[in-house]
Amino acid sequence: MKGVGTALLVLLGMFVAVEQAGAFSASYDQKITHGKDMFMSKVTMHDEMFRIEATMEGETSVTLRNHDGVYTYLPKLGMAMKLPANAETPRPMENAESYPAYLKERNAERIGADAVNGYPCTVYRFTNPATNEMTKVWVWKEHEFPVKLELKGDSGTTVVELTNIQLGGVVPESAFQLPAGVQVMSVGSPTGMPQH
Repeated sequence: MKGVGTALLVLLGMFVAVEQAGAFSASYDQKITHGKDMFMSKVTMHDEMFRIEATMEGETSVTLRNHDGVYTYLPKLGMAMKLPANAETPRPMENAESYPAYLKERNAERIGADAVNGYPCTVYRFTNPATNEMTKVWVWKEHEFPVKLELKGDSGTTVVELTNIQLGGVVPESAFQLPAGVQVMSVGSPTGMPQH
């Protein structure tokens, strides 16, 4: 089960954004389902900074990106790891700040309309050129923001659903900082010693 969870986080990292552009902020709850496995997380983002609080197998972990780098924080242990710049990590929804342009780039085909969790949506589908996976996406009409994705690949179908979506709110920078007193380890350092 733990290996599947890690694989799904890597999978999620394959179709999410590395950077956000412009003044954009959003927060939402995210549910990822793959077969019988389900992962819940709460996402907050502002421009290039983000915070993802995830629960897997009853354990909470927080992935933070701020001006100093990307961290994985384990609240139960009071420890964090600073990750290398090229590390595969979960990230917010890809190109959420300019989703119509992203759909145009992907030559997405409009295939209908539907409502998802109370959000009236336009439904599109496209093939991801990097993975050759078929993606179906439900885009909230009012804000042109994705609320559901369905990805079909060799390992089965993965469904990502967003709820409790808040767009454009003020997010304090403290939301993207580690709590005071957290011991930070550097991934890949020869000794694994805490950073000072």
